[in-house]
Amino acid sequence: MKDASNPVAGEDYPRTYQQFLSWFTDEKACRSYLQKCRWPQGFECVHCGWRGEPWTTARGYLHCHQCGRETSVTAGTMFDRTRMPLQTWYAAIWFLMSQKDGASALGLQRVLGFGRLRMRRVADASGDSLVPFVCDVVEKGSEILTDGWGGYKRLPQLGYTHKPTVSSSSGDPAHVSMPAVHRVAALLKRWLLSTHQGAVSAKHLDYYLDEYTFRFNRRSARSRGLLFYRLLQQAANTAPVSFCKIVGEDHNG
Repeated sequence: MKDASNPVAGEDYPRTYQQFLSWFTDEKACRSYLQKCRWPQGFECVHCGWRGEPWTTARGYLHCHQCGRETSVTAGTMFDRTRMPLQTWYAAIWFLMSQKDGASALGLQRVLGFGRLRMRRVADASGDSLVPFVCDVVEKGSEILTDGWGGYKRLPQLGYTHKPTVSSSSGDPAHVSMPAVHRVAALLKRWLLSTHQGAVSAKHLDYYLDEYTFRFNRRSARSRGLLFYRLLQQAANTAPVSFCKIVGEDHNG
């Protein structure tokens, strides 16, 4: 697991569910794997920054040779203070990545030819809402294709090439002049209505958009194990979030 950007099937992540079961036979094996995902270049003490091979205590804590302090491999991650075994977490992640309900993977691949998808809920269609999103997700110097809405008019001033398509003057409806965007929107709605049966509150919409884009951007991945590996990487490098915060606050709060 030295090169986290190019993981190897069977070495960095399990190829199949059978291999998954053989890898994660107990909590010790799960902690060891999480440690490699969290520190692919080697352990780094969260207290003093020392790098090296830590001493693992009988309780499973990582002991720093320099400052003598200990930390858990789950501390500061999405698994922080979890009472659920990592084996259960891993199984949940594997099965989540194995689902192909709705328009999650292959269906999107058949109809669309994108490289990557980015989505975010915005307050309104004004330039103040739209332009910051473009700046956050698109590299400067890129060509931006939009409809003729005036909210995008500041893009050239910010280093982008702007190519608007005015549907009213083209003679074609919006879904004809910009088919890919409308297909994504239609498939997203279908996914929300089918897989989640429409039970998606506006407050948590961004979380669902995150899941949708995660699946879409990895739609060409042939290995369920690679998706498991990528999601576990994100979990190992994401700060813990309490249940009360998840259900009680907005995604961007």
